[in-house]
Amino acid sequence: MANFNSLIRKLQLALKQKGFIVSISYSQFYDSGKDCFKTLCTIKHNNKALLRSTNKVFIVKSLVQILENIKQLPQEQIEASVKKMKFEKEE
Repeated sequence: MANFNSLIRKLQLALKQKGFIVSISYSQFYDSGKDCFKTLCTIKHNNKALLRSTNKVFIVKSLVQILENIKQLPQEQIEASVKKMKFEKEE
């Protein structure tokens, strides 16, 4: 199994190098339907939530999507590009 926390951290640092700062927070809740605890991952930019998911694969894919979209953009166009971005649906 891949270490998704490590991948998320590396993608966060790659985005920081491109000038797009995201913060990642984790919180837990109890899912009574499945009788287990789940960890919710929230990706924020400028204190605004971009993504929320319990699926770390979805979080990694979304961070890669953001990175690919801003890779070639100049600094002043990055903010506008991410605001227009539509993320794939969580599976």
